[in-house]
This record gives sequence, C-alpha cells and structure tokens, in this order.
Amino acid sequence: MSQIEQENEQSLAVETQEEVQDQIESQEEDHSDESTGQDKKNDRKAKTPFEHWLKRQYPSYSLDGMLRAYASFDEGMPVPYVAFYQKELTGGLKTADLWRLLDARSDWDEISRKQNHIITDIQSQGKLSPELKLQIERSSDLDRLEDLYAPFKLKRQTLGQQAREAGLGKFADYLWALAHNQEPQEQITGESLEEKAKNFVQVDGKYQSVENVLKGIQDILVEKISEIFELRSLVRSAVLRRSKLKAQKGPKAKPNSKYAKFFDYQEPIGSLKKSVASHRYFMMRKGWMEDELVLSFERPDEGILLEKFEEIACPNKESLGVEVISQSARLALKGNVYTVMENEAHRMLKENAEQHVIETLSENLMKKLLRPGIGRKPVMGIDPGTGNQPASLALIDSSGKLLLNLEFKMTEATESMKQDFLSSLENLKIEAIAIAHGAKGKETRDHFAKMLQEAGKTLPIVTVHEHTAGIYASSPAAKVEFADLGLNARRSIFVARFLQDPLSILTHLETKFFSLGEFQHEVNQNKLKIALDRTLERAVNFIGVDPNHASPAVLNLVAGVSEEAAREILAYRQSNKFTNRKDLEKIPGYNAKVSSGFFRFDQSTDILDTTFIPSSFYSSIKNFFGSESLSKEMFSAEKIEALSSDATLLDAIAKDGVSLVVDELKHFGEDPRGEFEYFQYSESLKVLSDLQKNTVYRGVVTNVTNFGAFVDIGIEQDGLVHISELVDAAAKNPFDSLFPGDFIDVWVNNVNEEKKQISLTMKDPQAKLAKNRARGRFKKTRNSRADLRTADDLAVSEDKENRDFDKQKNPRNRGKKRFRKPGEEVSAKDPRRESKPKKEKKPRRDPKTGAIVKFEEEYGKMKGMKVPSKAKPHTFNPFAGLADLMRDKQGNTKED
Repeated sequence: MSQIEQENEQSLAVETQEEVQDQIESQEEDHSDESTGQDKKNDRKAKTPFEHWLKRQYPSYSLDGMLRAYASFDEGMPVPYVAFYQKELTGGLKTADLWRLLDARSDWDEISRKQNHIITDIQSQGKLSPELKLQIERSSDLDRLEDLYAPFKLKRQTLGQQAREAGLGKFADYLWALAHNQEPQEQITGESLEEKAKNFVQVDGKYQSVENVLKGIQDILVEKISEIFELRSLVRSAVLRRSKLKAQKGPKAKPNSKYAKFFDYQEPIGSLKKSVASHRYFMMRKGWMEDELVLSFERPDEGILLEKFEEIACPNKESLGVEVISQSARLALKGNVYTVMENEAHRMLKENAEQHVIETLSENLMKKLLRPGIGRKPVMGIDPGTGNQPASLALIDSSGKLLLNLEFKMTEATESMKQDFLSSLENLKIEAIAIAHGAKGKETRDHFAKMLQEAGKTLPIVTVHEHTAGIYASSPAAKVEFADLGLNARRSIFVARFLQDPLSILTHLETKFFSLGEFQHEVNQNKLKIALDRTLERAVNFIGVDPNHASPAVLNLVAGVSEEAAREILAYRQSNKFTNRKDLEKIPGYNAKVSSGFFRFDQSTDILDTTFIPSSFYSSIKNFFGSESLSKEMFSAEKIEALSSDATLLDAIAKDGVSLVVDELKHFGEDPRGEFEYFQYSESLKVLSDLQKNTVYRGVVTNVTNFGAFVDIGIEQDGLVHISELVDAAAKNPFDSLFPGDFIDVWVNNVNEEKKQISLTMKDPQAKLAKNRARGRFKKTRNSRADLRTADDLAVSEDKENRDFDKQKNPRNRGKKRFRKPGEEVSAKDPRRESKPKKEKKPRRDPKTGAIVKFEEEYGKMKGMKVPSKAKPHTFNPFAGLADLMRDKQGNTKED
C-alpha cells in the first residue's frame, strides 16, 4: 500500500470516528434520562452489511433492540404501539427514535439500489474488477459511491469528452503512462512534446494547432485526475474538517440589514455542523439567496493537497509532458474537486440544519397540542372583532356542540340586557369565558369582568392566545360544519373549543398552517409535513381518545385504527354510545390488541378502561387482585410493589406489560397533559402608566422572534423581552425554550409611554443585583467615601480640589475639557454652554418586521380624522331575550 493510500485511510478513519462521535453526542440528549435497557457486552454483533451500517448510524442504540423493533414493524405494529408497549423489547427506544429507524431503512434501500445500479452498469461496460466490486459493496455512503462511479459514469458533453471524441485520448493515455512509469500501449512518433502533438493537429475542427491539441490533452487529464477516488476523499475530508465558511457583505446589502453581523464573519465547518448552529447557517444562507451576503470557503490545506494531487498525477517528474500534467492537477483541484466538495459541504450543512429545525418545530407543535384544556364543560367563546366590527359570542355545551351564536356591541348593552345575559349563564351553567387575544380583547375582557363583579359572580375569564383561530374560520372543516355562519362566528367557536380541548380543535387544521418557529418556510416542506403529521399522531396516542367525542380527524390518528374503522365508529355513535372497551369490539376491522390501550373511558364501569392498560391484560390483572370489579382503593403501594414482582403476572403479560401496569396504577386518573391553569393577570394593571419598574408581573408569551419574545401582561400593548434579557438557558436562541402560550414571570425594565413600548426582562433584578455585588462589580462612588470622612478630611479635600482645578492642565484630566472651580460662575464663553449638534434620530421600525414606519408621510394628512369603516352599524339589542332563546334551545335539544 502506498503512503498516500495509508494517509487517506487514516484520514477517512478519523473523519468516520468524528462523525460517529457527533452521532453519539446528538443521540445522548434523547437518551439522557433513559437507558437503552441492553448490556453492551451482551448486545448482538453485526453480521450483515445492513447491520454494520445501522450500528454505525446509531452507535448509542442497542442493535438487538433495533432489530426487534424492525420485527415488530414487519408484523404490522404501528410506531406508537411499539414505543408505548414494547419499551423493554426495543431497549427503551422512544417514538422519535423509532421513526428514525423507519427512515434509516428507507435510506438503506436507496443505498442498496445505488450499489446494484453501479455494479450492473460497470459490469455491462466490462470494467468491473473483483476489487472494485468489493469496494462498492463496502461503501455505504452515497457521496463515496458517486466517487467510485465517476470514472465509469456516462457523461454529458464536457471539454474532456469532446477531446476524446476528436481522437486525443490516445495522446493523453500515452503521457499518463509515461508519468506513472508504465509502458504505453501505443507509441507516438516525435522527440519533443510539440512534435508528438503535431500528429493530432486537425485541419478542420477545434484542434487546428499544437496549442489547441495540448489544451485538449489538458482537459482530458483534468477530468481523469478529478475522478480519482483517493483524491476526492482527501479533499472531502479537508473541507469538512478544516475549512471555514466565510460570509461577507453582498452587492445588495441594505442599510441596517438584519444580516449585518455576518458582513465580516467566518466559522469552521465542524462548528456549523452542530445543531446549535443551524439558525446561523440558515441566516447566512438566506442572506446569500437575497444577495445581501457573499459566501465562500477558506481553503487552508490547498498547498498540501496540491502536492498530493501532483504526486499522484505525475510520480515521474522527469517524464515527457510533466508541465501539462502538473497544470492539469492544479486545475483539477482548484476548479473541479474543491468546487464539488464545497457544494457537497453546503448540502450537508443544509441537511443538518434542516433536521434540527424540523425537530425543533415538531417539539413546538407537541407543546401546542399538549396544552391542557378545562375539559368537557360548557364554555362561552368571544371573538372581540376588529375596528367597528361587532364582537361574536358562541355558547358551547360540554360535548363541544354549538348552542347559540350572536353578534353584539358592548357599548350598546343596557342594564336589562346584562341581566338577561347573566340569567342565561345560570341556565347553561357556563364554567368559563374564553376571549380571543387581540386589539379589542382587553377592552372586552374588562367589560365582562366588571359585569360579573357587579353581579357578584366569580366566573373565570380566560384569554386564548392562538393565532390559528382565523385560519380555522376559513378552513374546509369549519365551512362544512358551520356553512351558514360568518368568519367572526367561527372564530368565537374556535376560541371556546380551544379552551375545552386544544388538541381536538387543532387536528382540524393542516400542519402547514401552524406558525411554529423560525425558518419554518426555509426547510424542505415535504420533510416538514411528514414530521409534523407524525407529531400529531404521537400527541393523540399520548393523550388517549374517547370514541364518543373524538372528531374524525382524531380517530384517524389512533394507532391501529384504519379509515374504515374510524368511519364505523362515527356511524355507531350516531345512534349508540360506547360505554366501555368491549363495545369497540363490535366495530368491523377494529384491532383490540393494538388500539384498545389508546381509547380511554372516563365514565366506564371497568376502572381499567380509564388507563392506558390494554384490554388483553385485564384478566391477568384481575386474577392477581382476586376480583372482577376493581376499585382505586385496591391500588395501594404495597399491592403495586407485589404486582411488579409477581411471577405469574410476568409469565402472562411479560416484563413490558408489568412495568406498564405498575406505572399506570401509580399515576391512576392523571391527565398526561397536567392540570389546567386558570391564568389571571395582575389586577393592579389597567393602563401603561400603571407599570412599575423592577416589579414582577405574570404574562403570556404571544410571539417568539430571533431577537426576543413578546409577552402579554394584561394591558393593551405587549412587552418585549430582548434576547439579552432572557434567562441564561435561552440566551442563544429564544425558540429553544419559549413558545407562544407559555406562562412566564417578567420584570419591567423600561416604559416609553410616548411610543407605547415596554421593555421586559426574565432576570430577577434583585438576584442580579446580589450577584453583581458578590462579584464586586459596583465601584464605590465619591459620595459613598464622603459619608465616612470627618469634617477636617472634607476641608482638606476641598482645598486640594480648588488647587487642582486652578491648574490649566489637570494631570488627572489630561485631554479632557476644563472643569470649573467649586462655586465659580459660568461665563458666557464657557465651552460647556455651546450647544452640541443633536443626533439624527434613527427611523422608527416595526419591532416584528424591522420595516421603517413612515408615519408622518403616510398618515400625517389623516391626523385628527376618523377612518371610515366599511362595517354596517349594528343597533340591535345584543342580549335581549337571550335567556328565552337558551330555554327554547335547551328544550329543542331534549326533544331531539
């Protein structure tokens, strides 16, 4: 083996080792709290090429567990079932891990297809050697397979291909053989290089001179050198491991550009490969696409690599044509291979960044879907409307059914109307009022709070921060269900149902309509849709489903439930009611083994129907407790402890089943989403002037951007928590720790009442003050020292100060303006009296979009004028007869 081959193998080994280490580090985050459940020493050894490749891809997973997971998939088990009920079998793999395994098998199928295609094609050319075939079979990377295939691949019409077709290939092969100390297949007459080149000069065509012939020979050699597998691998390793991506100011850079920090920036490729750098790469790439940035790669190993290229291209430095071959090697490196590998690096960085962004967006969607609701309780939903448009009110019963919808204006409500409204609340037993967050949301919330307070009622008023209300109002599902209602009415229905159960209403929408975070539209939309759809399925099966109330969209996501079975469930509940899991067995196509554990019945006579324990375990559990009718009182700590080690139970439902039963009985009756929090704003806040600096307030995150987060603290204007004022864990990227709808504590930093801007912080000022004092950051001031000095000390100090200020050049203030003496009058010529030129004010910018707001130019002419509204005035009585309408509606419902 030559020295270059040994160095190449060592380089590739180091690169592979680093890639494996990156894989381990990224996967350890998912498995930090849970062991794989397999002893590494007892893990199965890889035998087949697929097993070797799988173990390299996921070194932290148990190979035995991965293969068992594939066996379950082949038996038709869905991912949620394997993740929930076969943890011990798969070595503790989570839902995300299992989806990765399914994707990995698709990737392997693509690799196998590529290998077979390359082998077949090269074999058909009669150029497949046993060594090459073995090398192809052992290569499991698509890029390296392309490197092996490059010399044999049918090429498009390149300069080298044109030269070969013109007959110059014989001359190029001759020079190549001489440079490698080989005997040429054919001899070419002539002593010098030019004399030999004359033999290939053509009267007609492109190569009519010796110079053109040598240029054609160079084109052939450049392609030949560029296709050498070892050289391509060396350059790839150098680019991915030691190159830097450089960003500079582009030709279309804008003033105050959001890409300004990248106008002179560079970062190693190895650093950009990490998930935490995904947002930086996407920002640079976005600026590159918009011509505000110019991206290039630093090539630190160019000189070393050039020596390697010349060494492999021309080992014999005394051979004929060495200058042509050396120049070809130089062009092959700089013009071909480096460019290909840098494009490959861009693709790799984009794929890595996409993967991290998609995972982050999926987790954000999971947070949104797992927000707890108040449950099946009658709710009133209110959409405040905009401008002069009326508000819309929807009354929803405990099952989510719309009872009544009407439009109203609070300014037109009289005392008799309010009494009718309050009496209707008593008839329906409304348990909460949901009001959409918006421009008029606070005003509407205050009106209803005052109305309830005057009546002596304590009905909670909940502000719903959910931007998808408008999207739902225009969605096909809403148009079908409420075809005769307007957009405002549908929004009020959405708000009420969202308060009851966020997951149920959000599943009506396509995932592409969710706003989940930064760079959502920069990633591959097909991959993103697949990931978000999987997240929907994961959330539904994590929470559990009641078949009597679940929507069709939710039923289709239950593990093991086909579309046909979902339709049968909907048809059955039109005239019947599911009382327990046994009733589901009447449904054609229902798979009780897979699906039963994901259907939960809160009112079932069998207490196990309220848990995730599948019905196939019932008989074994009841035999252990010695009763067909179980109660919560039976699930004592001692009994559960005895259950976990019962040999009969272990034989009947295996270790997976026993650990599941123990966990469910320990947390019996708990909602996986947690308890609903009735969030209340501070009662002392009414207007902007009520805010007190360094005072803590409870708020709700309404929007997250790359520069911080906007928080609603109960007044008309949302406050901004700048990225520098986030907690330390969120300082690098706000999207990693904050999400719209999160409840957080914030302190007021500053208030600009003129601009209606609120600056907030998530860092406790008192804790920060104590921390800075402990570090000695606060210097003692002159006044603080004066407090400790005596009268004699002060007199001496004052005399010294007078003498210092009398000096024309105070040594302690050299280069600064002259200070006046204590008590000295200020003269008219005092330079401090000179007016300084005022700094030009920066243009006002929208805090969310960054666009310049030209208020005076666009709206100055309308100052003092009211903008006419297109809405027709509503003068009807908004609450008159509401109680009678509700009684009639309830009577009709009972008759139905």
